[in-house]
Amino acid sequence: MLIFCGSKTILLWLGFPEVHPCSNCGQPRQFQLALQYRLVHLYFIFGTASQRQYSRRCTTCQHGWEIETSQATALVQKDPVPFMHRWGLLTGLVAFALLIVLGVANS
Repeated sequence: MLIFCGSKTILLWLGFPEVHPCSNCGQPRQFQLALQYRLVHLYFIFGTASQRQYSRRCTTCQHGWEIETSQATALVQKDPVPFMHRWGLLTGLVAFALLIVLGVANS
C-alpha cells in the first residue's frame, strides 16, 4: 500500500493594508497582514496546520516583519486557516475509526 504524506508552507494574505517604507524596495509601499503556516498532510486531504507565523508584508516584494499572534488575532476575528487544514487529520482518523467499527459490527 502506497502512503502519500508530506508538508508544505502556505502563505495567506489577510488584508488590513497599511502604508510603510519598505527597506527592501526603498519606497513607501502597501503592507498587508499575512499568515504563514506549515501544513503536514496525508493523501493531500487530511492535514494539520503548525508553525503559524503572522507578519506584515510588502505586497510588492513580500519582505516584512513578524508581529505578535495576539496583535494579529485582535484584527482577524476568526481563524483564517481552512477547516481541512486545521482539523483534516483528526477528521481522517475519526472516519477511519468509524469504518473499522462499522466493519466489525457487520461481521
